[in-house]
Amino acid sequence: MNSQGMGLSISNGITLSSPSTNPFNSGMIFSSLNSGLFTSTYSNQSNENYKKYEIYDLNEDLLVLSCVAKRLRETKQIYAPNDNYLLDPMFFREVSTEDRNKAEIIRDYYSKKIMMLKLKGTKLTHFREDLNKFIHGDGTKVTEDLFQLVYRLPEFYEYDTGFEDIYRNSECELKIKTPPTIESFILKPIGKLNKKTKANKTTEYWFKTDYNALAMVAVYPKNELLSIWDRLFETKSTMKIKGKSFVKHIDENEYLSIKKWELTEIWQ
Repeated sequence: MNSQGMGLSISNGITLSSPSTNPFNSGMIFSSLNSGLFTSTYSNQSNENYKKYEIYDLNEDLLVLSCVAKRLRETKQIYAPNDNYLLDPMFFREVSTEDRNKAEIIRDYYSKKIMMLKLKGTKLTHFREDLNKFIHGDGTKVTEDLFQLVYRLPEFYEYDTGFEDIYRNSECELKIKTPPTIESFILKPIGKLNKKTKANKTTEYWFKTDYNALAMVAVYPKNELLSIWDRLFETKSTMKIKGKSFVKHIDENEYLSIKKWELTEIWQ
C-alpha cells in the first residue's frame, strides 16, 4: 500500500494502515497477509535466531528529512522531541535545496571519515557500523532501527566538525604526553560546543592549557555560573581553575576533561 501524502510504502506482504499523520503513533496498525505459514504451534514462541525490521521505502532521502526537521526546530517552527515524527507529511512538503545540499555534505563528510578510520585500521563501533551502512546505502530505503541515528546525524555532524575546528585552532598536541598530577590549571578559551545526549544536555567549554594540552569543562544549563562562562569566553579571559582531570579522547585527539571544578582566578 502506498500513502501518497507521506511518501511511504511497506512491501513484502505487510500493509501499513495509518489513521493519523504520524505513522509511528500508537494508532498505527500493521497487518500481514495470512498465508498459512504460521500455525498456532509457533505463534506465541519467540525465535532468537533473527530480528525483524520493517523497511521503509520513501520518495525522499531520510537524511534530507532529518535536515528539514533540524532546520525547522532551530527556527522554532516545530517542537518535536524525537525521531518518531520524521515521516510526517510536513517534512516532505518543506524539503528545500538547502536541506538536500546539507544532507549531501553530511553524507560526504562521514563517508570520508569512516574511510580514513578503516585505512588506519581502527575498529568501528556498532554505532559507526550502522552509520557506515546508512551513509553508503540508499537513503530512501531504510530499516526502522536506523531512524534514531539518522534523526541525530545533523547534530552529530555539527558537533564533530565543531570539535575539529577547535582542535585545529588550538594547535595543541595530538597526545597528552604526561597526564597532570596537579589540580590547578591555567586555561585560555578556544571555543564552545553544545552537546545533547539522551541523559542530559551540556555546554562544553574548550581551552588550551599553559602546557599546550586541550582541556574541556562541561557546564549544565541550570548552573548559575553559565552566563559568567559565556562572558569569559566572549572577552577571551584567561582563567585559573582547580579540579580533577581525566584524560579522554575523540578518535586520536586526547584532551583533559576537568570535573569538580572551581573557578579561582580570572585575568585578561
